[in-house]
Order: sequence, then C-alpha cells, then structure tokens
Amino acid sequence: MSELQLEDQTPDSARDDARAETNRANSSHSTGPRTEDGKARSSQNAFKHGLCVPRVLPGEDAAEFEAFRQLQFDEQAPSGATETMLVEDLVLNYWLLNRARAAEARALAADPEMADMKRLTLLRRYACTYERAYLKALDVLRKLRRERKAQQEEDRKPARASHYAPDGFVSKAFHDCAIGIMLDAALAPEGKRPFSIHIDEEGMPEIDWRGY
Repeated sequence: MSELQLEDQTPDSARDDARAETNRANSSHSTGPRTEDGKARSSQNAFKHGLCVPRVLPGEDAAEFEAFRQLQFDEQAPSGATETMLVEDLVLNYWLLNRARAAEARALAADPEMADMKRLTLLRRYACTYERAYLKALDVLRKLRRERKAQQEEDRKPARASHYAPDGFVSKAFHDCAIGIMLDAALAPEGKRPFSIHIDEEGMPEIDWRGY
C-alpha cells in the first residue's frame, strides 16, 4: 500500500485536531493593529453597529431622548395601539437619523478631503434610510388620524330616518311623497324636467328642479 493511500486513510478527527492546533498557533501571533493609524481605523469598525442600535447609546443624552419622545407624544396625541406604535417609530427613526448625521459630520471634520468616500457613502445611506422611515411613519399616522376624524364626524351626524320595512315595503309617508313627486314631474310645464330625485336628510324622496 502506498504512502499516499496511508495518508488518505488518516481519520478525519486527527486531521481536524491538527488543523485546530495550527489555527491556535497562528492566532497567538496576532496582536491586532499596532500603529496609531491602524488603531484609529480599527476603533471605527463598530460605528456601523451604533447606527443600527435602536436605543440610547453610551455618550448620548438619555434625558434629551425622553424629552423629545414626550414632545412627540404630546404633539401627535396618538389614539390606540397602532398610532402609539407609529409615534414610537417617529421618535426612534428621528433619533437614529440625527445619530447618522452626527457621525457624518464627524467624518467630514476628520477627513475634509473626503478621502474615505466608502465610509461617507455608507453614513449617508443610513441617514437616508432613517429619514424615509420617519416620513413614512408620519404619513401613515396622518392618514389614520384623518380617517379617525372623518369617522367621528360621521358618527356625530343624526341617524337618517328609515322608511323601509324589512319586507321590502315603504312607509305610507314615503309612498305619498313619492307619488306626489311623480305627479309634479308628470304635470310640469313643457320643457321643464327635474334634474334629479334624491333622498333628503329626513330619508324622504326629494325632486331637484335645478335651473328653474
């Protein structure tokens, strides 16, 4: 049997152990960035994670966040769970938007020539994402509030009287009114025709002689 054949028959566990030992030996020689420039770049590796964290970070003003949140709730006055959730989205996305803008400002101050365009582009993409999310939540919230207001106004309107019976017949008052309208239309002078016949606020038929 050849040496190659013997090597191929080495148990997988033995090869895995040897590979793991090699990796440990290699990792022991890695100490991370040593130069000041390398350390500075390495310290910025986590900036993208901070832009995605949906909470107040160390170094940010938690009191300012709570004050802004309360201001938004006072202004928007949400009603129900859905509107409350949308206001929370407004607060969070606006806070993240300001965080991205602040990071962009720091990047420009540190690199006036904008040499690191990749990083600057990423920061602007985050800012645009949070701005769109903020505007979308605001649009949906306003739509819900308009619908709620319209429904409230509709509920305040007096109920229209019903002249229809469950068996399909109408009340005598409705019947008499309809007959009168038909007679008026039939006996109208030549050239005079009703514009429309509709139901008024009392639930009774009404003729519209528009133009006469």
